Amino acid sequence: MILGIGTDLVSVARFASWQQYPLAKLERVFANAELADCVMADGSYEPEKLAVRFAAKEAFYKALSAALIELNCTERSFSLLSISTFIAVIKSDPWQVPRLVVDWSSLEALIGASLPPLSIHLSFSHERAMALAFVIVSKA
Repeated sequence: MILGIGTDLVSVARFASWQQYPLAKLERVFANAELADCVMADGSYEPEKLAVRFAAKEAFYKALSAALIELNCTERSFSLLSISTFIAVIKSDPWQVPRLVVDWSSLEALIGASLPPLSIHLSFSHERAMALAFVIVSKA
């Protein structure tokens, strides 16, 4: 059963300046594994990869918000920035298909509720100018 759907579209150009951010600032939004996947040979970060991962986090935030409404878990509000370190776009299977990995225990502590087992479905794409992510949250 689908509990929430989220999508986000971002301009890649917005993330070109993020290459200059100190690591500590980037780690407020991205997991170390995400940053490692975005780094180029010269040590800078690919704006397209940063953008699409940010879009995935925003899409998840929207889908999760809708799911929490469906589950009556709306006593505490939260922001995208407050959960961004609990979610990461990781390539960890043999096919190298990116998936969203969620630290559910940290998320549950933040929202003050126990959640049923949930499945996260992610699709994203990026071009030179735009990055798009689509997330579905469903009961597992």
